[in-house]
Amino acid sequence: MSGGRVLIIAGPVSDADGPFALYEWTGERSAEIQHPRQIYQWQRDPGEAGSAEKPEGLYRLDRSGKRGYVVIYDRPRADRVSGSMYLADWLPYEAKEKGG
Repeated sequence: MSGGRVLIIAGPVSDADGPFALYEWTGERSAEIQHPRQIYQWQRDPGEAGSAEKPEGLYRLDRSGKRGYVVIYDRPRADRVSGSMYLADWLPYEAKEKGG
């Protein structure tokens, strides 16, 4: 969360298959229905049903002056894990101005 914004990882629960996406919700008071802005969608390999990675958590980590988030997976691919080392993803993130 940054400046009243909340980032939400959305997707199927348990062993259900389906796409995952990252949304930004500003949480402004409004009489209208609010729709979060999708800022990222994980691509899936259709041949990997039931074994796809599932994004589980985010950690803010700025790199070289750019804001971003490290993504941790519930079921990382085997090539991400080596002994006690884990290769995570870093997603750059730029918050949109409110109303934009």
